[in-house]
Amino acid sequence: MIPILLHIEKELVFKQLIQAQARLALAEHRIKLANITSPIDGVVLQRLEQGGGPLPAGQPLLNLGQLDQLEVVAEVLTQDALKLKAGTPVMLSTGGLEGAISGEVLRVEPAGFTKLSSLGVEQQRVRVIIALNERPAGLGVGYRLQVRFTTASKKQALVIPRFSVLEAPDRSHYVLKVVDGELVRQAIKLGMKNDLQVEVVAGLESEEQIVAAPSSDM
Repeated sequence: MIPILLHIEKELVFKQLIQAQARLALAEHRIKLANITSPIDGVVLQRLEQGGGPLPAGQPLLNLGQLDQLEVVAEVLTQDALKLKAGTPVMLSTGGLEGAISGEVLRVEPAGFTKLSSLGVEQQRVRVIIALNERPAGLGVGYRLQVRFTTASKKQALVIPRFSVLEAPDRSHYVLKVVDGELVRQAIKLGMKNDLQVEVVAGLESEEQIVAAPSSDM
């Protein structure tokens, strides 16, 4: 009877070994599935899942990003976006950093959208993607910046405050010039302009005096 018992014990041990090897292979397979490799060399921007437990296939776990490829998204009025193109110089600023950040327009998205302004007015805007020439230390994802686009430039120009310019009924422009202590209406021709200043290309000389902010009773 002893040989029969030994044979049975050997078969039992062999089955236990096979089962243990199967459990080990299953555990190794699960470890491989749990080991997730990042598709990029970057940093974790957001962790979407906390703790352990089973998750369905395709469940997002992390938001990853490459800060050296950080881009800026600016929402620009459509009438202003018509002046922009790829390569347009951009200056960006924020209250937390000294100096301006340089960049350029990467692309203007083809589709616009409607957005309410701070005054409750509906405006048509379009997203403009901006590439930074160099990312300052400390600048991250979701930061708020002020953007200034340079659509034209000139080294030598005669500029005056935009509020100094008046418009005639025929859509021509003029300023109120001081001549011998009196105000004279002086027609001018405008060139480039921004929100604060305009260029005068004809009708005015740099040494002449004008009213900076004329009123209707002048």
